[in-house]
Amino acid sequence: MKVMEAVEFVKNNEKYFPSDKTDFLISKLIECKAVDSVLFHSIKFISPYKAFVISILFGIFGADRFLIREYLLGFIKLFTIGGFGFLLVFDWFYILKRVKYINYLNLLSICYYNNHIF
Repeated sequence: MKVMEAVEFVKNNEKYFPSDKTDFLISKLIECKAVDSVLFHSIKFISPYKAFVISILFGIFGADRFLIREYLLGFIKLFTIGGFGFLLVFDWFYILKRVKYINYLNLLSICYYNNHIF
């Protein structure tokens, strides 16, 4: 990916990534030469704010954890009524940060996979 494309991609999608990881993400996208930029633009990221609303409305059932594919904690919250309320409240403060970090890791894994396979 070219430098300007990488910078533009990260700036357009910065709400999906941790703010302290953007420089590292740009450098990794530049190194990712084997992937066409169309692939990166077709990725669907999890919206942190959507996850937050789901956490508030349906967090007692573990829906927020199922959304970010943390199934074990999702089932724990489901069968313990939000972790007896403790996990429910914890996730209200934690879910935004966790979703951004998961989006960041997913993008890095795509770049890593394509650099080492092709």
